[in-house]
Amino acid sequence: RVDYSRPTELSFDSDYLECELDVREVLYVFAVKTTHEGTHSMHNANSQRFNINIMDKRAVRRFIDVAFEPIAKIEGAYEGAEAVFTDEPSLFVTYNAMDTAYNYAVCPYADGMFEYFYELYGERLEPKLPLIFEGGKAAYPIRIKFYELVGKMIAEAYSGQINEWCEAHGTKFSGHYLGEDEPFAHVAYYGNYSKVVSAAGYPGFDILSCFPEIFKYVNDKVPEMVARKTASSGLMVELCPFDKKSEFDKAPFDNMKCVTALCYLHGARVSNSYFQLREDERTSENVAKMREFNKYTARLGYMLDGLVPDTNIFVYYPIENNQSRLVPQHSRAASATEKARQHDSIENITSSLELSGFNPLFVDKEDVVNAYDSFVKCGIPSISELKVKTVIVPEIE
Repeated sequence: RVDYSRPTELSFDSDYLECELDVREVLYVFAVKTTHEGTHSMHNANSQRFNINIMDKRAVRRFIDVAFEPIAKIEGAYEGAEAVFTDEPSLFVTYNAMDTAYNYAVCPYADGMFEYFYELYGERLEPKLPLIFEGGKAAYPIRIKFYELVGKMIAEAYSGQINEWCEAHGTKFSGHYLGEDEPFAHVAYYGNYSKVVSAAGYPGFDILSCFPEIFKYVNDKVPEMVARKTASSGLMVELCPFDKKSEFDKAPFDNMKCVTALCYLHGARVSNSYFQLREDERTSENVAKMREFNKYTARLGYMLDGLVPDTNIFVYYPIENNQSRLVPQHSRAASATEKARQHDSIENITSSLELSGFNPLFVDKEDVVNAYDSFVKCGIPSISELKVKTVIVPEIE
């Protein structure tokens, strides 16, 4: 068993290192590399181009200069828009191919990260880097700090910086993210997903499972939690009926009405949709149905606008648990079981409550502390001015 408490750092240049190891000593070498091969970045639709590092303020500033500034030169392009968004920003530190192993297991990195870690926590990360990749429960505290730092850096560099630019140009930054229905992806891609979403001006989410039988209730729960905490006027939902398309097409208008209603009940007020009629489907009957669906969506927004959920049942969002247990892998297959176990617990709890007629809200550590404080002060535990009756905790360590 490796003793991680007594590391010895070695100085070396980029060309050569000579090291004599004592019996049972282990040498770790960490390298900084671009994360492209085998990741979502490599398999994207945009000519397999590299994506920017969303932890790096300089990279994101360059993105703003290239993608946002030219549009701002058009008078009135941004003013009055509810929000603008960029599709699926992500850290590309997990692999996509199930049947391939790669040389490196990778974790997020950006220049200045070690210094920022010391500034936040008063301890150095470098001697403890092996614990990000391996180790038992002794590794949990450092991983939680590490991924909290990652989330903070993305919130500052990406969603926060872009939203600041958007607000200076008369709008807000919105958008949805990647792997929203997989709690482990919340850590792997963002460090702390809720922190990243909180820095945007108008939270958003994506729905791929656009009929009720396969609707994933965890998709919108974290953005809904963020909107509650930040007093956002609503959420953006992108509706993409891609999952089990043949089943969806058996009753497309009914399915879209049902799923749109679920999203709007959970706080959505703006929808961007891939639901459209193909040229061969544009009969007068279908065109009339599409117009009615659009009117239905508008009525939902009008009737629900300004309303807040009224519930006393909450589900704990176990971000710390997933931060502590996430270990970088050499392939996608290696981490699939752990991801599924964590996902199944929170998804089963959430969907069971929803299908039983409840509308639970997600809560995090800050919410639970606030509920305790309100109980101490006035004898009534409350979260966002809602009385707490039950907090259900999914499978965590």
